[in-house]
Amino acid sequence: MSEQSSGVGTRGRRVIAALSLAAVATAAHAATLNSPLQLGDTFISDNGMANLSQIRAGARVGGQIAYGANERIPGLAIDATGNLYLAGNPGGTGLTVEQIQLGQATSTVLLDSTSLTGGTTLRDLAVAPDGTIYTLYSSNGAIDKFTPAGGGTYTRTALGTLTGFTGADRGSGHQLSLSGDGNYLITSSRTQNRLWSMNTGTGANQTWTTPTGNGPVSGTQLTLSAESVLDPRGNKILVPMGNDGLYEVDFDPATGTFPTAAPFRLTNDTVAAFVDALTFDQADNLLVSTRDTSTIGSLRPFTEAELLAAESGSPFTLLSRTPTYTAADARIARDVIVSGVVPEPATTALLAIGAVGLLARRRRA
Repeated sequence: MSEQSSGVGTRGRRVIAALSLAAVATAAHAATLNSPLQLGDTFISDNGMANLSQIRAGARVGGQIAYGANERIPGLAIDATGNLYLAGNPGGTGLTVEQIQLGQATSTVLLDSTSLTGGTTLRDLAVAPDGTIYTLYSSNGAIDKFTPAGGGTYTRTALGTLTGFTGADRGSGHQLSLSGDGNYLITSSRTQNRLWSMNTGTGANQTWTTPTGNGPVSGTQLTLSAESVLDPRGNKILVPMGNDGLYEVDFDPATGTFPTAAPFRLTNDTVAAFVDALTFDQADNLLVSTRDTSTIGSLRPFTEAELLAAESGSPFTLLSRTPTYTAADARIARDVIVSGVVPEPATTALLAIGAVGLLARRRRA
């Protein structure tokens, strides 16, 4: 594997290397699902990031899929087709990025430890429509960019480092979101109570920190939970705030900045409503993982129209939504992802507030 300098970016030296897919395809580890991947499958990385759950039609398909000791599967992603990507250190044998294609049950290793040299531990990944893979290392806050170079090869660019990021806390760096135009990556950290955006061309990054202020339920300083996710419109970031429910932060996709200091609360739970993981499916429905009891968690879906209604002054109640899945593995989920579309809840009341018009405005925003 040859390396060459590509000049100096805003975040220091950038390294480019040509990587052969053939060289990593023979790696010993491969993840195997309990059933071939289907559109609509939901996946959970559990609290220890050691096991993967495959959820279909409200039930787990077989047992949890063991991936090794702690922190072996911290990152999950889905591409535009619905293929599943796993980032981690399976069995402690070395860093990998693997792909499981629709209709298949066994993964192919796309990148291994000879390619993933930007850090020593992975936290998450994002996949662009053109197949470019971004990896976030929790050991140092660095992000690598792997661009398809043809013939089963990737070009690695050491893109940059998130200023002040530390990944010692497991609530740091999950859900690496990519803006719709591919120009910015967004992630968060519970440790620093902060959001970051990084320009995918220059590596420059900008931050947002939760302002001083107590939550309405906790009565203490608002604090980010484990994940954040970019709304499909591209100008809002959804950020759970501990026991105080779900908030959103304004984001400018043209500049990568966070123009509004104060977050906006979308939910109205009057009791502790802790969201650990959240994601959007390909129909823009939101799926959240909540802590229900000391041992049980649930997956709860919300429609695009409900989010817009909340922005317009009609917040929703997290814990009143009927779960699509409830079990121990959904409590303190470290990552959750949906291949395709999660079934929408029946919410006839939305029709009374003009859901069709709200959706139209949302898509034009």
